Amino acid sequence: MQKHIAHTLLKTPVFRRNGKAKMGVLLSGEYIVGSCILKTFLLLTSTTILVVSIPTNVTGDQVQPTDSELTLTCGNICEYEEWFSRAHCDERGLTYVPRCTGCEGATLLELQANNIQSIPPERIAEYYHVKTMDISWNQISVLDPGTFFQLNHLKNIICSHNGLHIVQNGLFNGTEHKLSRIYLNNNNIHIIGDEAFKKLHQLIAIYLNNNHIQSLPQNIFSDVTNIKYLILSDNDLHYVEIDQFKGLTKLEHLSLDANNLKIIPKGLFTGLESLKVVLLSHNKLITIPAPHHLGLHLGLERLDLRNNHLNQSAMTISYIVNATWVVNLNDNPFLCDCFFQSIQDLFKTTPDSQASMTCTLTNGTVYSISDYLPISCSDMSKENNTSTVTNYTTVLPFTPHNKGKDSVVTLDLYSNVSFTTLQNNKNVVQDQERQVTTVMTSCDGITTATLIVLVIFFALWLGKSIWCTVLYIRRQKGKEGNGVSPQNVPGGNSHNDGCREENQPLNIEI
Repeated sequence: MQKHIAHTLLKTPVFRRNGKAKMGVLLSGEYIVGSCILKTFLLLTSTTILVVSIPTNVTGDQVQPTDSELTLTCGNICEYEEWFSRAHCDERGLTYVPRCTGCEGATLLELQANNIQSIPPERIAEYYHVKTMDISWNQISVLDPGTFFQLNHLKNIICSHNGLHIVQNGLFNGTEHKLSRIYLNNNNIHIIGDEAFKKLHQLIAIYLNNNHIQSLPQNIFSDVTNIKYLILSDNDLHYVEIDQFKGLTKLEHLSLDANNLKIIPKGLFTGLESLKVVLLSHNKLITIPAPHHLGLHLGLERLDLRNNHLNQSAMTISYIVNATWVVNLNDNPFLCDCFFQSIQDLFKTTPDSQASMTCTLTNGTVYSISDYLPISCSDMSKENNTSTVTNYTTVLPFTPHNKGKDSVVTLDLYSNVSFTTLQNNKNVVQDQERQVTTVMTSCDGITTATLIVLVIFFALWLGKSIWCTVLYIRRQKGKEGNGVSPQNVPGGNSHNDGCREENQPLNIEI
């Protein structure tokens, strides 16, 4: 086309002479002028073509809705099931939320698996009766405060698998009275506002797993006192505050697995009386406090400590012997010592519970929980068993798996366990390092035989004292009588009765 235009221009008469049309021969100056005019025309033509080809619905990085999208209705693009009040708007290639016309009574709005980038509050407010909204698997990167403000009946928000990077304060304003479940998993969340869940008293589940959260505001969960499920797994958490979950008395399931936690503060679970499942696997824990120091209750059903950096089996025995919950310690780098041997003995009755639990000797040899350990525990010094004492005094009545038939269990001040296995009517005591049992002998170590001897000695001494006092009184009465010599008084011979006359009498009146 451009070549045709240029060819036509070159053939066009550019001037007339004597009233006759002639094709002028362009001189050098005239040729330059004509060439400039031609190039300018071609440039303008190309620019016009490019401008026409640019979409009119793009402004910056955001795709603005076209007129057709603004007038798009739910009744036209979606499938509405009136019986279930369900609007199927999923997988429609939508880039914008359609108007509610045709789906006014929808209580379930499915917008998942589209190309939606934003949720305009004024548009979503048209779905006033919606109770469950699924906007997962879209391209939403920002949800502004008050987005759901008009949705007073909203109970469930499913916003997983998007590109959210922040949960802003005020996002859930207007949903306080009904909202019960929030799904924000599999996003790109780095930051959560300290009041993001403020006043959400009806909330029972928060899913924040598979994000990039490095820390949690201290009081972020202070208002969600009815929450039962808190899922924080697969994040970048390095620590949690000691009172992070304070007041969550109805919490049943807590997932902190697949983070970067190195320590668990004492008292973290104090007051969580309904807690049944705690997942701490795939972290970097190198130590863990005793169950009662953490605040774990006997109502716990499952504790997952797999794939951490725990290497001291002594600190885990108090978890293993508890029959009220299932603990998983597989895939930790335990050292092969007498404590691990004690764990082996304990799990002879339940061989499948810790099938992947192993230990490593100093030479690098790895042994499973069912292997024989080539170590001797009979020469462990008594000093090692009693040298370290702490001031912890609270002891929980943990019950072993065999319920006392095959072993006798006592807890020390670390809440570690000293247990004696009964095999072939012989007591084989498994000594344990740094153990001070809470069962103390009466009277500071005084045996029963010693007590009996002391009682007999005291009785003899008391009897003799009384007898000498009686004899002394009789002698005094003999002196005051008819001149009878004290020696003639029955029993008055002080040299033969074993009593000295100068002995002071007891203060006894006869």
